[in-house]
Amino acid sequence: MRRLFLVGMAPPADGKRCARPFPVGLSEMLIALDPRHGVFPNLVMTPLLSTLFQLRDKREQLNDFLGQLTDLLGDDGKRRFNVFASVEDGLYLLSEELHAQLSELHDRKKLWVVFGYWSVAGILWSLFNPSAIRGELAEEDLVALPRILVVKAGRLAPRKLSMTAVLGVIHRLCTGDGKDLQDLELGVRKILDEKGYSAQLDRVVAALRSIVPISHNEAYQTLPTGHIQNHFVLGKVPTDSDNPELFWKYIGQAIARRLVSEN
Repeated sequence: MRRLFLVGMAPPADGKRCARPFPVGLSEMLIALDPRHGVFPNLVMTPLLSTLFQLRDKREQLNDFLGQLTDLLGDDGKRRFNVFASVEDGLYLLSEELHAQLSELHDRKKLWVVFGYWSVAGILWSLFNPSAIRGELAEEDLVALPRILVVKAGRLAPRKLSMTAVLGVIHRLCTGDGKDLQDLELGVRKILDEKGYSAQLDRVVAALRSIVPISHNEAYQTLPTGHIQNHFVLGKVPTDSDNPELFWKYIGQAIARRLVSEN
């Protein structure tokens, strides 16, 4: 079984304003996906509980996964980190930990649950530019990358899709088999050929097959309830005739499947 990591976007806003949350026995500094922050019950606990639910009848896999929970949920956040060190005024500063962790992602021994469109965009930029000097990226450097991948992979025209639906398509490319994998390879190859990036095709594809992109807080906060979740699950604008899988079950199925997958 792969080792699971939880990957957020950036430190909470109050980390910049005051830097020191009320400690309540924890670190005096905010950490990635901080247990005191509102993202913890939604972003952290929902995919973990859903994965446990999917593994409930697979005793050996369940025990292996239970053995990872201490590091995933620990107050020190050993298996949690952010893609960006800071986001301010349209500038995105990639984190040192992303750079360190990304160098090993292609070995298929780890699995990252990555929260949100912008986090995936930062990972894509880093994969396509492995030798680039890291620094602050402008919003325009990032915003189009997930949409470009969707187009090059031969999926729906991105102008018709919300950011959440685009993220849902990328989720399928990264976690699905058969045509999903073929389309991912096609999309990455076209981007590398057309943009002249220095990255190697097999390393980029292997790394993307080691992430499970899922929605950020918009999945739980946007009204009407469940609507934006359906954008993600379906990878398109939902209609009244659609009957998609429940979001929480859908992401748990993907995580459980990818934890034991070798491709």
